Amino acid sequence: MKVIIMKIKRQQGVTLVEILLVLVIISAIIWSAVRFMQERTLQTRMDKMATQMQQILNAALAYYLANQSSWPPSLACLQGQGGCTAAYLPPSLSTTPFGGTYTVTNNKQLFFVYTSITTAAATGTASAVASSVAGLLPLSYTTSTGGSPPPSSVGGGAACNASSTTCNIVASVNVPGQALNTASAVNFAGMYKHGGCVPVPSCPADANGNKMTPTVIVVPVSVSGFNDPNSLQAYPISSFSGYFTGPAVDPPPACNFYGSAVPCGAAVAPASGQYWRACLDVVTEKGDVALSNTTSPPDILTWGNNVSLMAITRCKPNGEASGSPSTVYSR
Repeated sequence: MKVIIMKIKRQQGVTLVEILLVLVIISAIIWSAVRFMQERTLQTRMDKMATQMQQILNAALAYYLANQSSWPPSLACLQGQGGCTAAYLPPSLSTTPFGGTYTVTNNKQLFFVYTSITTAAATGTASAVASSVAGLLPLSYTTSTGGSPPPSSVGGGAACNASSTTCNIVASVNVPGQALNTASAVNFAGMYKHGGCVPVPSCPADANGNKMTPTVIVVPVSVSGFNDPNSLQAYPISSFSGYFTGPAVDPPPACNFYGSAVPCGAAVAPASGQYWRACLDVVTEKGDVALSNTTSPPDILTWGNNVSLMAITRCKPNGEASGSPSTVYSR
């Protein structure tokens, strides 16, 4: 008789320590993922706020150029509201990604946009978040000054620190193009034929709030012309000079103030709505070319197409120092 002995292997279970270890690892992974998502969300909100504030600054620059060198009175104006017809921003751009609001103001030289961040909204220190956003914007700073930070606190005001529960972000932009420090430089320069229309610039205000004066300089570049309508005879040129008429709404007065004033017919009118007319006066040994060329053939009547003028426009600051009189005294 054969006896069969069977050996049964004992199954071991998972210990409590092993379960706790697995739970700790899973918890660490979940915490890291949550923390990462919080940081990414915060960074996205900071980037979006900086982009929105930059959009407001850019819209203010566009408004300044299109509205006689004046800043927009409010954010609603930039959105085509509050009596303003043109919209430079969407109506939805008024609330920050942190639940605050944007406020705009100006002190003639600078246009400001600012908002505030609280520690609760930032899920971190308000100072750190505000500093990160300010670092992405031009001419920006942070301050814990309450109320309306700019322009009184520019270069001053209480600085934000780690204990600040509210921190303001202030960004600004200077007047575009013809800034006050370059107002005496050339505004525009172009080449014209005799009788060409030169747009009058729209000038900004100076430091005292007084609007600058638009001026133009006309310089002859290439001079030629017939003087005898019957024989196409050319005579030596005795003298020539460039000058202008106007300014006036299209059309400006004709050259020498005789003849018909041909309209400028520009596709886009200047912001000022006015033009100068660049003119050339040519005198030969037989007389004034413009006065002589009043009959056919047509090529004689259009002698101005064969000359070139350069017109330079600028904005003249009030009280600008002037040179000596144009009269030259000699012995």
